[in-house]
Amino acid sequence: LPEDDEIFTVRLTEAAGGALLNPNRSSVQIKISRNDAPIRFSKPTLVVPENVGVISLSVTRGRTEDGLQIGSDDKTVSVAYTVITGNGAASATPLADFVDLQSERMVVFPPGIHETDLRFSIKDDNIPEIAESFQVVLLEETLLGDAVLLSPSVALVTIEPNDKPYGVLSISPSPIQYHIINEDLTL
Repeated sequence: LPEDDEIFTVRLTEAAGGALLNPNRSSVQIKISRNDAPIRFSKPTLVVPENVGVISLSVTRGRTEDGLQIGSDDKTVSVAYTVITGNGAASATPLADFVDLQSERMVVFPPGIHETDLRFSIKDDNIPEIAESFQVVLLEETLLGDAVLLSPSVALVTIEPNDKPYGVLSISPSPIQYHIINEDLTL
């Protein structure tokens, strides 16, 4: 659970069995330092045209959904991710439709850093395509450091339909030669 600093006081108020309390040393203040910075995508969905070029998926650390800081940020935190595409016609194909531009599939937040981007190149081609999607998933089991994975931990990227995705219909001239017959004439 992401938390900011918590401070409370423990105070001795009574002694039993003949013991006495030292009034100058009968309380102690305890501080639990902020912890469990939330890691998540800034947005769960991104819809882009095929000719957009490079896109960025923002991943944040230590921010509430309202953008307020919460949790620790004094040490490095990391989490791996995977890309899921699927097998259907609406699935984007790695290397053909998009390219992951990271050298490794790891998001790293150095101390004091609250936001980083994952970058993907969207490939512009001349092939008619319906909307195609891929997902980027932060992997909770790989989380290292004082952080927790919160929703949205999955980002869905959709490449809009492009290059006349539903085809072009037309009537083409026929290669057959037609004979015109006048029905009023008899042969």
